[in-house]
Amino acid sequence: MPGGLFFPPRTFPLYPKDMTVLPIISSAEFPLAFATQWIANWNARNVTAVLSHFRDDCIFESPIAEKITGRGRLVGKEELQKYWNEALARIDVLRFTLDDCIWDPVRRTLVVAYTSLVDGRVTSCCEMMVFDPGGRQTTGKAYYGVAVLTQAAFCNARPNVIEGMH
Repeated sequence: MPGGLFFPPRTFPLYPKDMTVLPIISSAEFPLAFATQWIANWNARNVTAVLSHFRDDCIFESPIAEKITGRGRLVGKEELQKYWNEALARIDVLRFTLDDCIWDPVRRTLVVAYTSLVDGRVTSCCEMMVFDPGGRQTTGKAYYGVAVLTQAAFCNARPNVIEGMH
């Protein structure tokens, strides 16, 4: 790929779709299991599953939330659910691919790096997630790079990732 923007996709183990069967937060398996399931839930457009690990009093920050809701900082699961449902209603094609995850067990902070394909735009993204000791997400912050490729270029770079979306 010109400019070295993309590497071959990493292979990650698959975990059950039921978020309740994920490893406990203190286990070594938690970060990758959580990140993998988070990606799968978004690809299924399952807002309920994505929200299932959030505390009711969560805080979420996103520049896209600001564009859609007028506020970049949302408080509570209800606001987050409304934002995500409204955002998904505007999107025809959504596909995330997990690139990596970084875990700080002391701070209980997970950073999920992923590639986002949304309606023909491919963007490098990451989300920082902070958890309480019980494994509930208290804080989320979304960060987005510039759109780096078109859908066609992305499919050519990663043909096994987006089957049937050409």
